[in-house]
Order: sequence, then C-alpha cells, then structure tokens
Amino acid sequence: GGVTLGGADVEELGLKAIRRVESCVMLRYSRLLAGQKLRALLRAFNGIIFVELDDVATHAVNESGSSAPILPYRRRIILGLITAAMMEVLDTTIINVSLPQMAGNLGATTEEIAWVSTSYILANVVVLPMTAFFTERFGRRNYLTFSILLFIIASFLCGTSHSLSELVVWRLLQGAGGAALLSTAQATLRQIFPREQQGMVQAIFLLGIIVAPTLGPTLGGWITDNYTWNWCFFINIP
Repeated sequence: GGVTLGGADVEELGLKAIRRVESCVMLRYSRLLAGQKLRALLRAFNGIIFVELDDVATHAVNESGSSAPILPYRRRIILGLITAAMMEVLDTTIINVSLPQMAGNLGATTEEIAWVSTSYILANVVVLPMTAFFTERFGRRNYLTFSILLFIIASFLCGTSHSLSELVVWRLLQGAGGAALLSTAQATLRQIFPREQQGMVQAIFLLGIIVAPTLGPTLGGWITDNYTWNWCFFINIP
C-alpha cells in the first residue's frame, strides 16, 4: 500500500520544503526589520519633541543662565492687540442700530445708507488677502502700526462726515485699515509668546473677538439714544 517516489519527485519535494523554509525566514526577517524601523522612527520622533520642548524651556534663559521673560511688556502688547482687534470687529455691528438716524441726518434713503456698512465689509474682504504681502514687504510691526493709525484717522473722519459720499469713502479707508488688525495681531501673538502659553493667549484673543460683535448693537443703540451717531466712530479714537 506504500507509494513509491522517484528521484524527480524527491527533488521537487525538497525544493518545496526549501522554499517554504525560505519564505518563513524572510517573513520573520521582514517583520523584525519593520519593527526595528518603527522603533527607530519613534526614537527619532521623541527626540525631535524633546529637543523642541528643551528649546522652548531654554528660550527664556539669558546668557548669564538666569530665567528672564521673553518680552518684558507682553501684557501690554496683548492688551493693545486685543483692543485693536475688538474695535475692528465692533465697528461691523455698532452702526447697525444708528443707520436710520444717519439716513435722516444725511438725507439718504434706506438703500443708500446701507453702503455705510457694505463699504466697510467690502474693504475688509479686499485688503485681508493682501495682509501677508504687506507684512513681508514692510514688516509686521510697521504694517500693524500703520493700519492702527489709518483705522483711528478714518474713524475720526467718519464721525465728522457731513454727506453720505464722505462717510462711505472714510468707511472704505477704515475697513482697509482694520483688515490687518485681526490677522496681523494674531500672527504677532504667535510670534512674541512662547509655545506653552499659546493656548491661553489665543483663548483670550478669541474671547475678545467673540464678545465684540455681540456688544456692538447694544452699545450703538445706547450711544444713539444718549448722544449722536457720530460717537459710534469717535469711541475708536482713545
């Protein structure tokens, strides 16, 4: 009942056994090699993280070895940047309640007085994509300072306007100046504050941006009832 194998059959079985052994060895070797590569990548990744954390920890240490703040007036800087950004966002909604009074004083229709709001938003939308170019061309500090000055001057001119065309032109300039107060201010905060403080700083910044539009209509209505619509622009000057 036994099976007789010839020389060719024995040789073929031997080759199959050798191939199976080779495949098992190669599989084990490939798994081992993959594991080594993975461990090497993890070690390199952990090394990069530790190096970056060390850089952050030692960035505020001066040459003498004692700890010192990166910038001594960071609280004043964040207060100024948040205030500027809040005023930029506030001006998008503060005049909405004052538009009927503006239309009556300037002799404009409801459709015409809407350009006071539209011109500001339009200038923001046009200038905002160009803030990166202006920052690269003139420097972030110079461009931010110029934008704040332009925003304040345009706000004063808006408050002293005596016609609808004047008001729309100054609102265009105000929106062009205010376009940089959001993006450039946020980029400045990322530059001057260390990485471990970015979460807190950005949360405070966004809190001001969220609160400003909600206070706009209420503040604008109170100013219009107790004073005149001109003071909706004059509050930006201080």
